[in-house]
Amino acid sequence: MNHTLDNSPTFHSLGEQHKQDELFQEYLDKAIAETLALAKKIQGCRICNLQGLCNKPLPGAGYPLADVLLLKEIPTALEDAEKVAFFGEIGEVLKNGFDKLDLDITDVYGTNTVKCSAPLKKITEMHIRACKEHLKMEIKILQPKIILAMGKISIIALDKIMPFKDKSCFQPGKVTRWGENIIVITTHDPQKALKEPALKREFWAALKTLKRLWQK
Repeated sequence: MNHTLDNSPTFHSLGEQHKQDELFQEYLDKAIAETLALAKKIQGCRICNLQGLCNKPLPGAGYPLADVLLLKEIPTALEDAEKVAFFGEIGEVLKNGFDKLDLDITDVYGTNTVKCSAPLKKITEMHIRACKEHLKMEIKILQPKIILAMGKISIIALDKIMPFKDKSCFQPGKVTRWGENIIVITTHDPQKALKEPALKREFWAALKTLKRLWQK
């Protein structure tokens, strides 16, 4: 069979695409393996006293090569009972918000800053420090481009991993750079936002900002 010069670029492109697909699959397989190993480590964590208040420390869930990390403060009682991050009303609210913005929530990864379900008033600096390494490893595996940091505890934890240069990031609605390559959008924790209309509007505005930055 004779091949013309016009065909050559097509064969070359297909070969390059195949290599890219193989490389992507390698990255994905590695991220999946690392995520599963970290999940096992988190579930066996006994660093602080919070693990006695919940079923098990709860790892994150979602696409392990996601560009977007959804980071909230602590698991709800329902998340703890079902052993799935972002299960229940908060997960539905976020999914509906993503649907309205024509975004696919299966393309993101969601996790809690503190991995054990507990009353928010019981969370101390010690608990944030105890979970810091888990969150740090999640971010290292994921390598997100954007973090939606929901709630003050989430922002404190990020600041402990790597201090923000712009301390105004603690104000809801702020967009700031964290390190060299990650953009952080700060907003209210959804558990609080669902209870107050004003906070809910600000939370929705943060989701719209997320869409704008994600689709740049």
